[in-house]
Amino acid sequence: MSGSVQVSAARNNHELIKRFEARIDGFNQRSLSFEDLESACQSHGIEVVLEQMREAHGAALWADGHPFIYINKLLNRPLRVFNLGHEFTHITDHLIDTEIFLSTGKLWHKSKFERHANIVGVLSA
Repeated sequence: MSGSVQVSAARNNHELIKRFEARIDGFNQRSLSFEDLESACQSHGIEVVLEQMREAHGAALWADGHPFIYINKLLNRPLRVFNLGHEFTHITDHLIDTEIFLSTGKLWHKSKFERHANIVGVLSA
């Protein structure tokens, strides 16, 4: 049984990566800059806001029918890139209704949503 779960997860990850290769120029081919991801966000109608945050690395949310990604401006550039890729995944692939996806930088995420977002974040940086 565990073998079939691993094969299924690998196939799903491959499909996830292919989706983002089509959405973000250079994704999975080179390290992306913050500006590369910001451009991808703009093409998807997502507003990116750099904001000083006390605890969070980033957040993805919808307000008045418009998607926003907030990134902590106190982060170094590689972490900004990771978190922008991560939050971009939440906006483009995940149904956000009442839950705000908040990145705190902790390594132990339990949900499939967080795993997907982390994969995109790592491949972006």
